Amino acid sequence: GNCYWKGQGVERDRRKAAELYDLASSLGNIRAKINLAVCYSTGDGVVRDQQKALSLYKQTSDKGNMEGQYLVANIYLRGTGVQKDVKKAVELYTKSAEQGYAPAQCSLGDCYLTGEGVAKDLKKAAALFGEAAAQKNNVALNALATCYFHGRGV
Repeated sequence: GNCYWKGQGVERDRRKAAELYDLASSLGNIRAKINLAVCYSTGDGVVRDQQKALSLYKQTSDKGNMEGQYLVANIYLRGTGVQKDVKKAVELYTKSAEQGYAPAQCSLGDCYLTGEGVAKDLKKAAALFGEAAAQKNNVALNALATCYFHGRGV
C-alpha cells in the first residue's frame, strides 16, 4: 500500500493503495488501518467519508494504539464530524502521552497551557513539552522555548 501511495517502485495509485490498506487492515494491521482512515478522511483513493475515518481511527484507539488515540482526540477536540468533547480529547491525549507519543504530549501540553479541558497548569504544560522535545519534536521544541522565553512553568 505504501509503495502505491508514494509511487515508490510503482506508478502512484491512491485507489490501489487504499485497497491494499483495506486488505492489510482486515488482517489486523493497525498501521494499515490508520492509513486507510487517512484515505477516508482526505478522500484519497476512496470517496471521502469522515464517519468511516472516525470509525477506523476509533478501532485503533480502542486497541490502545497511541497514534490512534491521538488522532481520535484531535477529532473530539475540534468537533470534526462529532459533538465536540474536550474532556474525551484530554482523556485520549493523556493515554497517548503516557505511552510517550510526542504529538499527544504537545497537544496535552497545550491543553494545560490554556486550561482547555483541564485546570490550567503551566508547570505540567512545560513538563509535557519537555518530554516531547526530548524526542526532538519540532512543535514541542518551539513550545518549550516559548515557555522559557515568557517564564511560563519553568
